[in-house]
Amino acid sequence: MYHIGSLEWMPNVEAVDWFIHDVWPQLRTLDNQLEFYVAGKGMSDAYKAQQIEGVHMIGEVDSAPEFIKDKAITVVPLKSGSGIRLKILEAMSAGKVVISTTIGAQGIAYTDGENILIADTPNEFVKAFERVKTDDALYHRLKTNARKLIENQYSNQSVVDRLLDFYKQL
Repeated sequence: MYHIGSLEWMPNVEAVDWFIHDVWPQLRTLDNQLEFYVAGKGMSDAYKAQQIEGVHMIGEVDSAPEFIKDKAITVVPLKSGSGIRLKILEAMSAGKVVISTTIGAQGIAYTDGENILIADTPNEFVKAFERVKTDDALYHRLKTNARKLIENQYSNQSVVDRLLDFYKQL
C-alpha cells in the first residue's frame, strides 16, 4: 500500500496521520506482512523519524511512476480539501487499485466497487482491504475498470473529443 502527495498540504498530513493512527493498526492485525509507504515533498524530519511497524516514511521521490511501480494499492484517506485528485488518476492509469475516502475521490467520475473502493471510516478501510485481498476477481476488475475510466474520461484523446464536440455544438 502507498500514499503519495505533498506533505506541505495540510489535508495530506491530516489524511496520513488519520490512516496511520486509526486504520493502520487494524490492517496490520489483519495482515502483519502488509507494508505502507508514504512519499511526498515537504515531509518533515520528525515525520520521517516515526517508527511504526510496517510504515515507511520515504519523503520526496525523484519519480512517482518509479515509486509506485512495485506497489499494488494506493490509499487516499483525505478528510478535507477540494479539487480533482490527480494522484488517483495517475494510480488508475498505472493499473493500481485505489481505496479512497469520498472526499479523496471528489471530482472523479468513479463508481464505487467497479473502478475504486470508497471507505470513510477505519472499519470501511479494513473491509475494503479484505475484499481486495480475498477476491482476486474484484482486484483485477478494479484495476481494469480504473484504466478504462482513465482512457474514456481523462485521456488526452477523450478530452480533445469532448472539446471538439462542444465546439461543434457552438
